Amino acid sequence: MTPGQSEFVEEMGQYLASYGMTPMAGRMWGWLLISDPPEQTAAEIAEALQASRGAISGTARILASAGMIRRTTRRGDRREYFSAPPEALDSMLASASATYKRLREIAERPRPPRGIP
Repeated sequence: MTPGQSEFVEEMGQYLASYGMTPMAGRMWGWLLISDPPEQTAAEIAEALQASRGAISGTARILASAGMIRRTTRRGDRREYFSAPPEALDSMLASASATYKRLREIAERPRPPRGIP
């Protein structure tokens, strides 16, 4: 991993951690967004992130259930391959946009006076 890639991966880890995910989830997703080849085995991800295979396996379950990564297999190969589909980032950004739009709508409504029971 290059220094630039490492910086991106660590920044993504911290960013997603600030939203309640684990730093490893952010690091793994960040790596899958930039890795070449785009499909990586658990062993390849573990090596790139200097993490245990167990950490990668647990993190993969979290990210897959959130729709942020895709798990695939190949005929004749017992390993699973993980990738970050481009639409996952688009979906996450659209969801965030909808969340902030709804928050703005609520905040801009007339509010009841403060301190009156």
